[in-house]
Amino acid sequence: MTFHPDKNKDENAAEKFKEIGKAYNILMDDEKRSMYDEFGTTDDFIDIKNTYDFFRDLYPTVDFDSIEEYEKKYVGSNEELDDLIEFYNKFSGNMTCLLEHIPFSKNNDVERFSKCYEELFTSNKIVKNKKYETTIKKVRKLVENEVNEDEFNDLKAKILENKKKRMKDLDRMEKEYKKWLVLIIF
Repeated sequence: MTFHPDKNKDENAAEKFKEIGKAYNILMDDEKRSMYDEFGTTDDFIDIKNTYDFFRDLYPTVDFDSIEEYEKKYVGSNEELDDLIEFYNKFSGNMTCLLEHIPFSKNNDVERFSKCYEELFTSNKIVKNKKYETTIKKVRKLVENEVNEDEFNDLKAKILENKKKRMKDLDRMEKEYKKWLVLIIF
């Protein structure tokens, strides 16, 4: 009652009374009290906390498990089909960068995507064009000719073997050079 504006004629009494009321509200509300204990204030941080919670609900934390879960839902879904249609229209049927634009796609998806496109052509959702026909053949050929891991390891071993031979040749040349250098100096 000391700072109640009706009881105290001090010009700062009303301001102090508001501060006491605010402190009382903070102390009586567990959430506000913990917020005050953590941040030293409640006014600005309540809005920030609410905004953070709002966006966290819209956009949850992304981790490996959530990506795998999304992949399971996406592959073969209507969303993937919409992305295939959007890709086709955006690139006018050019399939050369198909796998780079469709999420979670792998080389073995090319045939599945081709079947999807054939169904889309049949249902007249998109129109087949010459660009599609030529580029899908190239993409299929690339997938068919992809290097398997054994071939890659064989190639890697040959490259390393050639590197060792070159190093031996360099060592031999260096020794010869030193011999000639010694002979020239003496």
